Amino acid sequence: MSDDTNKNSLPSGSSDNAWRLYLAGGLIFIGFVAAGVWGFGDLKLLVVNEHLVESGGDIFLKYLFLALAIERAAAVFVSNYRNRKAVDWSLRISRIKETLDNAEQPVDVLSMVYGREIRVARGVLDSQMLDLLPKVKDGASAEEYRAVLLCLKHSYEFAKARHQSLCNRDITFFVFISGIVLAFLGLSILGDVLADIQGLNNTQEIFLRFADVLITGGLLGGGSSGLNFASTRFAELMKKG
Repeated sequence: MSDDTNKNSLPSGSSDNAWRLYLAGGLIFIGFVAAGVWGFGDLKLLVVNEHLVESGGDIFLKYLFLALAIERAAAVFVSNYRNRKAVDWSLRISRIKETLDNAEQPVDVLSMVYGREIRVARGVLDSQMLDLLPKVKDGASAEEYRAVLLCLKHSYEFAKARHQSLCNRDITFFVFISGIVLAFLGLSILGDVLADIQGLNNTQEIFLRFADVLITGGLLGGGSSGLNFASTRFAELMKKG
């Protein structure tokens, strides 16, 4: 295969990152234009809440509880509308593993297991994954059957991982949207962290509120695991300090 073909088949990292640079530059440009047109001289510096150390634990517990509650609700919602084939995949993976672990399986047993698993695979795997499986001809040897069963096991494992990835993506999106809705209803992480954000001019307050909605939604969208990771790292830094 030529180098040109390889270049065309591989994704371009620069093109994937270009939109991020354009978005960041556009937001910074809009922020400066808005500040200059609508009152750059009236901008006030943002000050951290002086009681943040005392109330930091309560703030963290509030958002951790919200993240846990929304995550559980999202998990129930996602599990109700997604086809839960992961149970079938786990069962099939264990069955094939039991067959492959026995190195003395005769050819007729492997043939029977292969026929059963192929029938099951047609119901739980998509057509593209089925087409990738090698075909077994009549009179195949035990090694050929074992090789196909191993490929089928890998297909089940890949399908199970993809299903879990899609579920996690849906849960994260659901929690992120829920966080944005709560932010519009009054939940404010910047209001908890910063002091006197109500005394800002209209332009600064609009931009700060827009950022607050995105940050609050992103904080909850990161889930309880993200909050737990942040708290653990912060505790480790405090101990080192």
